[in-house]
Amino acid sequence: MSYRRVSVEKSRHRHLLSGPEVKRWYDNVARGSIITADVYLRRLGLFCEKNNITPKRLVEMDKTSLTALALDNVTRLEAEGHAGSYIESIVKAVKSWLQHNVQPLRAYLLNSPLQRLHSLYNLFALPLNTSSAA
Repeated sequence: MSYRRVSVEKSRHRHLLSGPEVKRWYDNVARGSIITADVYLRRLGLFCEKNNITPKRLVEMDKTSLTALALDNVTRLEAEGHAGSYIESIVKAVKSWLQHNVQPLRAYLLNSPLQRLHSLYNLFALPLNTSSAA
């Protein structure tokens, strides 16, 4: 079943859906909310476009490089004057993509427009496995 709507068909990031993993991720998000899936696809596409990277390459990045890229992106967006809620929306979309591909990211971020401490760990990390022996 395809959950794509007309708005995605007109999006400049619709080409991302030609990749089977991105399509699988999009369809999974759409099961919860078609609107969220549309927004996340646009946000992921914009993140990749602005950072000259593909979604596949994001998943393949080592944690140090991924953390640096995420923090640099937030800094750039803040400098451009974007609202904290917009920046957080992009982070959530990237988080969703990385979680779909089991790629955690751990870092801390002070999002000054919102005047609160956000943890990229909380936005990007997968749940901790507490069942393993210590």
